[in-house]
Amino acid sequence: MSDAGAGAVVGGDDAAAGGGRGAMRRWPRSPHTLALVVLAGLICYPLVLPGATYYQTVLLLAFLLAIQAMSWNIISGFTGYVSLGHSAFLGLGAYTAGILTDRLGVNPLVFAPLGGVVAVVAAGAVGVVVLRVRGHAFVIITIALLLVMQVAATNFDSLTEGSDGITLPLPPWPRDIQNIPFYYLFLALMVVTFGFSAWIRRTKFGTGLVAIRDDEGKAAAIGVNTRRRSGSTRRSTRCSPTPPAPCSSGSRAPSTPTS
Repeated sequence: MSDAGAGAVVGGDDAAAGGGRGAMRRWPRSPHTLALVVLAGLICYPLVLPGATYYQTVLLLAFLLAIQAMSWNIISGFTGYVSLGHSAFLGLGAYTAGILTDRLGVNPLVFAPLGGVVAVVAAGAVGVVVLRVRGHAFVIITIALLLVMQVAATNFDSLTEGSDGITLPLPPWPRDIQNIPFYYLFLALMVVTFGFSAWIRRTKFGTGLVAIRDDEGKAAAIGVNTRRRSGSTRRSTRCSPTPPAPCSSGSRAPSTPTS
């Protein structure tokens, strides 16, 4: 190959590499920018594909799991207390809204905030006892709480309808939009939970939680009220109201299960 040909090939390779680097430079490298791009895509998705009910349902359930994961991270990630009974409070809030709706015949979204309040009160009451222990005992007690709640939800047929679950009427909006309102509701809750978790991490309170995780004894020695902070953390992770589970077909929708 002549020198001119070789130069053309090398020049072409350099141009291609330069184009690739330019494309990489155009791609958002900041995690905040990338998060905003993803959020914008999630907001626009139901508007672009309003009939994709199945994928909307999958995404809104993913939002629910993300809410649970971020709230669990406050007690178990920041503080270091490994809780395996987190979903017990999710079920408690959901059953509260479901039972009141079934008895009073009111829109279940009205009672969703009350479900969050009940979960917070229950978490505070449980925390008074559970936070007196640590390590393996804490893990065992939290998973025992989950199993007790599951047994209670299954066996109190007169209140929870047993393993069949509580059935609720379909939402009042047209079936053409189906799960879109639930989609945006869960997406908004996920964004709020993310912001709340990030805010806690940047406060003095969050710094104390991290100190408890690293060494609870030393944290107490320097003046961190470990029991109070752990109790406040446990209550704060239950404060998000849990809307009843949406449905895509049928005349009645089952409530969120305990586990």
